[in-house]
Amino acid sequence: MNTALLSILSLFAGAAIQYVFTRYLEDQRHYRALRTQAYTDFLKYSADITYLEVELEHPDHEGQKPYDLADEESARSVGADKAAKMAMAKELLARLTDSKARICLYGSEVVVERMACFERLGAVMRSVEQRSAFVQTTQNWLNARSVDPVLISTQA
Repeated sequence: MNTALLSILSLFAGAAIQYVFTRYLEDQRHYRALRTQAYTDFLKYSADITYLEVELEHPDHEGQKPYDLADEESARSVGADKAAKMAMAKELLARLTDSKARICLYGSEVVVERMACFERLGAVMRSVEQRSAFVQTTQNWLNARSVDPVLISTQA
């Protein structure tokens, strides 16, 4: 009788422990997926915005001034194609802001600090200092995932 009761209690204890560990691992996996998606979105939208900014800063017609993404007057003064690109850029800026907010929620303190440093420098990769800050940011993302980062040269 004691053996049967002990077996049943062991079975329930084992099931409870398995449930707790499985739930913990599933929560960690979900958290990691959310964090990785935020990092990926940040990189994707940053690249897309940079591409559009280059197109808008270098007009097709000589003598035409660059267009400001946030300036509605500039949007009215350009053709339908440029206006569509500016609308797309505004949408991308909104998505980029969303990914930054998710990084602040799911990223580690070091990652958020490195990203803030990159943002203070303008969040573009035009100077060596800006590229270095971006590389450090991405390396911190990789370190936060417990992956050895590939050494990337900051010289360009």
